[in-house]
Amino acid sequence: MNRVMFDRDIQNEQVLARYLDLYFYPRFNLHNFQRINDAQFAGIDVQFVSNNQIYIVDEKGYLSRSTIQDTFVLELISLNRNGQRVEGWFYKPEKQTIHYLMCWADRDPIDIYREQLTIDHLHRVETMLVNRRILQNYLEEQYGINRTYIQNNQDQLLRILQNGPINLPNSNSRYMVSYQKREQPLNIVTTKDEYIASGAVEARYMVYRDRIEDLL
Repeated sequence: MNRVMFDRDIQNEQVLARYLDLYFYPRFNLHNFQRINDAQFAGIDVQFVSNNQIYIVDEKGYLSRSTIQDTFVLELISLNRNGQRVEGWFYKPEKQTIHYLMCWADRDPIDIYREQLTIDHLHRVETMLVNRRILQNYLEEQYGINRTYIQNNQDQLLRILQNGPINLPNSNSRYMVSYQKREQPLNIVTTKDEYIASGAVEARYMVYRDRIEDLL
């Protein structure tokens, strides 16, 4: 992924954020809602209070496909601009994220790296609010995957993954490297069913312009 594509990804995420600000967040009774535009590296896109609980949310969008998909990735390792391996956002301790808002868009089938995505291209967005800590605990209990395991085994994983994805035991989720991206991230590609089975999903909605539907 070159710099132009990286910049376009940021622009596309801003379009998704605008859609959420217009059609998702206002439908809830949220207090002290803030979109924090300069805290993305801290893993914060929005924060608010609901039912006396503080939510610090990192919005994650799956926009590269024009239809709603059945998986979402968890980034474990990636390359920085100097080509050095760094910790991905899922385990990075500097991230203050409490929840992820995973988003899948149903949109016009344009090439979003050649044409500018706009809010008018988005027809609906599926959202899933995922508790980061609960998901991390689930992966450790279910598969023995945690931050230390990834740090100690990344070389072996990356070597094996040169031959293709590795399925997790008794699961449709898998390790995979996205070699086509500049960051070449090592991810766990996790199915929606497994997110739900983990107990980490606290809410799930389909967001239209005129309404939302509760999917849980």
